[in-house]
Amino acid sequence: MLKNEKKYEFRKRLLNIHKMDIRNFDIFPQENELELKNGINIVVPENYSDVILTGAKDFEDYLFKSMKVSAMITNTAFSENAVICSIDETQSEDYIIKISDKVYVSGKNDRGVARGLYCLEDKMNIKKAPILKKEEIKHTYLFSPRMAHSGYGLDMFPDEYLASVAHAGMDAIMLFIHGVNLTHTGFVDFNDLIYRASRYGIDVY
Repeated sequence: MLKNEKKYEFRKRLLNIHKMDIRNFDIFPQENELELKNGINIVVPENYSDVILTGAKDFEDYLFKSMKVSAMITNTAFSENAVICSIDETQSEDYIIKISDKVYVSGKNDRGVARGLYCLEDKMNIKKAPILKKEEIKHTYLFSPRMAHSGYGLDMFPDEYLASVAHAGMDAIMLFIHGVNLTHTGFVDFNDLIYRASRYGIDVY
């Protein structure tokens, strides 16, 4: 039987992007798998963008909260255990992930890099462990933009919800507007929203 909830209590779940303590410590890596361990480096380019840094910080938060793994964001790999992010504008795929002794996430742009990191989270959620199969993953989105209105509240987009939208594969959000900085629910600073959404690789329509 479902418990009774207070009004808008669902918002707490929407803002909780990474579930706490989902790791199963009884799962161990096989010969064809790589385990991400404490001290792992999340390596970003020196000329990283806000989108890449936001994605890297999100991945760091995920590893700690969900997998009990402590990571460090760096510009070079100091540890043998590393997730190395890069941009390759010549590739046709949105992102390519190569998992061997390290994890290599290559995006055709900064959004591709962030989406590659979200993909790693999905795979570890299924495994319930910071363990990845050694393989190559190529992914291209079928269409863009993928738009969504807010499920948090009409024209309401806090940062945590923007992160949830990005994790879901959306790259655009929509507002009902009635004038400059004016929506159906009242004042919204459009420039601020556009700036905050851009950090998650999201456009605003």
